Amino acid sequence: MKRYLFIFIFIISVIQLLSAQTPIIYNPCARILTGLAQDSITWEASPCSNFTQYIVSGRRGGVGVFTQLVATTDPNVTTFVNNNNGETLWEYQVEIYCGGSNAGTTIVFNNQRPITPDLRNVSIINNTPVVSWNASISPDVIGYYLYKENPYGSNNYFPYPSANFLVTGLQYTDAAATDLLARYAIVAVSPCNKGLLGEGGIDGTTGPHTSIQLMGSLDSCSQAIKLNWNAYERWRDGVLHYEIWVSRNNQGFVLYDTAMQNAYTYTNAQDLDSLDFYIRAVERNQPSNGAITNVYSLRVLANRPMDFIYLNNITVNPNNEVEVSWLWDNDVDFQSANLTANNQIINNPTLSTVQYTDVINNPNEGSYSYQLSSVDLCNFQVSSGVGYNLHLTAQAKDNFINQLTWPAFNLTYATVLNYEVYKSCGGSYTQIATYDSSTFVLQDPVDIGDPQQYNCCYYLVANSILNLPNGRRLSISSRSNTNCVLQEAVIHLPNAFAPQGENRFFKPVFVFKNSIRDYTMLIYDRYGKLIFETNNYNDAWRGEGYGQGVYTYLIQFTQNDGQTVKKAGTVLLIR
Repeated sequence: MKRYLFIFIFIISVIQLLSAQTPIIYNPCARILTGLAQDSITWEASPCSNFTQYIVSGRRGGVGVFTQLVATTDPNVTTFVNNNNGETLWEYQVEIYCGGSNAGTTIVFNNQRPITPDLRNVSIINNTPVVSWNASISPDVIGYYLYKENPYGSNNYFPYPSANFLVTGLQYTDAAATDLLARYAIVAVSPCNKGLLGEGGIDGTTGPHTSIQLMGSLDSCSQAIKLNWNAYERWRDGVLHYEIWVSRNNQGFVLYDTAMQNAYTYTNAQDLDSLDFYIRAVERNQPSNGAITNVYSLRVLANRPMDFIYLNNITVNPNNEVEVSWLWDNDVDFQSANLTANNQIINNPTLSTVQYTDVINNPNEGSYSYQLSSVDLCNFQVSSGVGYNLHLTAQAKDNFINQLTWPAFNLTYATVLNYEVYKSCGGSYTQIATYDSSTFVLQDPVDIGDPQQYNCCYYLVANSILNLPNGRRLSISSRSNTNCVLQEAVIHLPNAFAPQGENRFFKPVFVFKNSIRDYTMLIYDRYGKLIFETNNYNDAWRGEGYGQGVYTYLIQFTQNDGQTVKKAGTVLLIR
């Protein structure tokens, strides 16, 4: 046991002796002091107990023999500054001498920064900027520093997310980003140096790259979606084109089109579509490389114009007011509407209104045209067809005939089945006739034995089928205006009377005497003296106090039409 313990102690002693005698020199670095045209050379060492000196040698341009630059006998001095004459390439070696002999030499190292590589792209993935870059061609790169412009557009770059934060891969996800639009640059880092900030034109890098932010807007009138985005920056050969990718109603993204500029109008939107868009910028001469934008999503709520608007009836009520009714699309972006009669606006209905009563001054003067128009929020106008109220004309003709005429009932999409004629002479209305759709006149004989028929009123009803373009089929009845006919009074006068005979007085006989007003009857004797006067057409002259002879009469009255009628003549009084 003692033997083995001795051997162990001996081995430990040898190791300690060797460690004490073997110098160690490591981690040599040469860093360019930017702007000073100097290199800072550093190293680390564990010198031997009989340390003599450090010797730093160098050669400019990396060619030729190494020349001693400095020698230091202080074992604690492990730095040296060399004038590099403009940041040109210098290669260095550091030697350690122990007991006057070279005890160790570093590898050859230089002052050059590692090459900062090109950025591949800055894309927005899951609503977060992601920066990707190529690997540096410098073999000693251990990672990369990321820089971010703050604020955007200021050209001020700061280490991101913090100073000396080393990214060892080739990608960084900026999960802390509060804005999708950002500009990034990188720096390659070696154990001794870091490269220049990749701002373009230095070390062959293409400079900072900017994310692309996609925005859009919907024109609800044209149902066009205007997409716009900032141009992608700093690929060596620029952008080949921009790809427009679209997902419609969650069916997955497909390449829809390409654009040369950073704007595009999508014209295939349909109302209520759910659309998602993103843009992919494609690098020229490197089509496999691209940068994508954020996803822009929207629900298409396009302007909804009036799909249909129909007049579904025009009828006249018993008060001779025209009632207009209609059907129209309620699922519409409604702005305003106008109901016109004979091209004059008579009403501004709201979307909930489907009927209007037009109080006209003279319903018997003619037919009125009606049309309904609507305007949506995009100022698109839709109008119904033109319709006319059914208009009845009634006239008193000779021989006690009331003649009725009417034009064909005119309403867009209506087909007339028949016309019904209704009549009232002081009582309730009764239907007196039915005619087919091609008949437009009726001659109605007046019963002169019925005094009430001096004034008869009529109206029509057109029974129709409305065949609308939307497939609806409606049965409608459309009433005309009510028109009354006054038969004029007809007068008959005897030429003689005998107070003691059968015809014992003188009095006119009227047909439809109710049509008379402002009645006067005057009787004169043979000398022109007025001997009898009355304003009542029921009064008679009985000849009391006068002898047989010829007497003169003058009868005057006003008809319904305002015309004054005068009847003058003689009558023989017989005794």
